[in-house]
Amino acid sequence: MPADGPYAAFAVDRAGAMHPIGTCQVTNRTGTYGYQLRLAVAEVSQIRLQSADAVLTGALLR
Repeated sequence: MPADGPYAAFAVDRAGAMHPIGTCQVTNRTGTYGYQLRLAVAEVSQIRLQSADAVLTGALLR
């Protein structure tokens, strides 16, 4: 269960490089975040949210 607080947001490309895309605020186990993707969608393998004590990832399904 994710803790409340800010999470650094990253787009992870297919080569494994992490590209910072901003911050997502999590409250009551939920968060909403929007950003302008500066990578081609085909190059993104996952979105990663990271805090000091947690990492949340979501794979992109095409």
